Amino acid sequence: FPVTIKWSQSTGWQQITSAYFAKPGDKLAVNTSAGVVLVTLPSSPNQFDEIVFADFGGTWGTNNLIIQRNGSLIENLAQDLTCDTTWPIQFTLRYQGSTWRVYEA
Repeated sequence: FPVTIKWSQSTGWQQITSAYFAKPGDKLAVNTSAGVVLVTLPSSPNQFDEIVFADFGGTWGTNNLIIQRNGSLIENLAQDLTCDTTWPIQFTLRYQGSTWRVYEA
């Protein structure tokens, strides 16, 4: 994999390959090489909770990561977030009191 990515150079990352219930503070290296992966956000987030996502193998464009909002808004929208491109390789979701916001790493 020719691209240097931040998650590979730090600790605390968890690789996931199947459905997962995210927790505040998670750093998820999501591997979708075998198929679509669903990640469910916390149901009662606190302001400034963060979850970091990284495309483990550059396969989100082929097999999507779908982030299920679990009752909260994402970018003020009442819909799940489908990651269907391999860029950005890493991003952070931060809860801003009324919605999850996406921040590119």
